[in-house]
Amino acid sequence: LLLTSSWTMVMGLRAIQGNDSKGLVRWISLTALLGTLFVVLQGVEYTTLSHEGITIYSDAFGMRFYAPTAFHGAHVIAGVLWALYVIMGARRGKYANNKYLGVEVFGLFWHFVDVVWIVLFTAIYLV
Repeated sequence: LLLTSSWTMVMGLRAIQGNDSKGLVRWISLTALLGTLFVVLQGVEYTTLSHEGITIYSDAFGMRFYAPTAFHGAHVIAGVLWALYVIMGARRGKYANNKYLGVEVFGLFWHFVDVVWIVLFTAIYLV
């Protein structure tokens, strides 16, 4: 979901660079939706693990799993809120093909969160 959301983020930036504010709203809305789905599924995963007895206090794995993934999830939530802020700005005409720095900065944050997830996924789920 996050890898796809990075693509939708790029498409939103591309839309506003082409002076398509409706495209920006559409793509960034999809980015926010994908980020929200990611966090919801993370909550489902936490609930399932908790029912299986794996909690932040159960053992060393619990701490090493929940602490970084929850911290990352908090950043995804912050990114979703930022995406909503970008959408509101786009609807008010804040961005144009010569005025899109705010979208670009949001994109850098969103891509950073995505890259961190790749590192976390590799370190926690694959190793």
